[in-house]
This record gives sequence, C-alpha cells and structure tokens, in this order.
Amino acid sequence: MRNIKELYKDRNLYSSPDMFSPPSERLPHVIRFELTKGCNWGKCTFCGGYDGVRFFKKSLHEYKEHVDEVWRRVGWRSRLARSLGRAFIGGGNALLVGTEELCKVIRYTVDQFAENTGECPRRVSLYGRTKDILRHGKKGLVRLNHDAPLLIYWGIESGSFFRGVKIRK
Repeated sequence: MRNIKELYKDRNLYSSPDMFSPPSERLPHVIRFELTKGCNWGKCTFCGGYDGVRFFKKSLHEYKEHVDEVWRRVGWRSRLARSLGRAFIGGGNALLVGTEELCKVIRYTVDQFAENTGECPRRVSLYGRTKDILRHGKKGLVRLNHDAPLLIYWGIESGSFFRGVKIRK
C-alpha cells in the first residue's frame, strides 16, 4: 500500500461511502478504523455525512478482524505504517458502544497500532453524542482514556434541536 487514501477506497474494507471523519482526522498520518457504519442519530440539520447509510455496529470480533485486515494491507512496520501517528475509530457515533466493550476496542486499537508501527498512537479519537458522553459518565470516560489520550469529537446536534421550531424575532 503506497498511501492511506488508497486504503479507504476499498469498499470491502470500509462500508461508509467516504470514511467520513473530521478534517483533522483526514491527515496522512492518521489511520482510520470502522467500528460503526453510519450514524445512529442521523437527524442533524447541519450534517449530511451519513445520508443514505444504514446504521450498523460491529461486534468486537468483527472490529478486530477489520483492524487486522487494515494493518495487513498497510504492512507491518512498512514505510506507511511508520508514518502514522494517530488513530480514528470511525462511524457516526462510536461512543454509543458500552464502556467495557469500548475499552476493549481502544485497547486492541492501541496494541495493534504499536505492534504495526513500533510506537503507541499519540491519540485515539472518535465521534460521540452528548447522550453517550453522559451515559459513560466521568468514571467511564476516565477508563476510556486509560490506554491512549482519547479525543471525542462531540456532536451537539444543535441543528436538529431547531428543526420545525419557529424562532420569533
């Protein structure tokens, strides 16, 4: 594999149409994995990133198989692998996964990153909704942050809040 963009075009490996992620996670030193497909909310006025994509959450086993296949294609300690510094766990809301299972997902992601690049990722990031941040709670979020610095791209869903509401001037 010569570059990371080639990897994301493979529809046998990534089911989301364009591996939708925040701009800072589209950089060439970020490797993206897919825990969820689409978004379980899908009603935000301001986001059409997952339009037409049916939501699906992979099991831990399916996620591990996906991660292993991504690394197989990147190549163990290849030039491309050594150029990577961060990981993004994709899908519209990977934070919806329960704390215990998500800890295992993050641990596996970090372990495989270290195995394949020779270093731990500088951070792991994912999308999360307010409801799921609250559901994990402070203790859960601390646990999720244990294996690598975790960045949650917080979707505040403000666009959907005002749908159909008349604002008076």
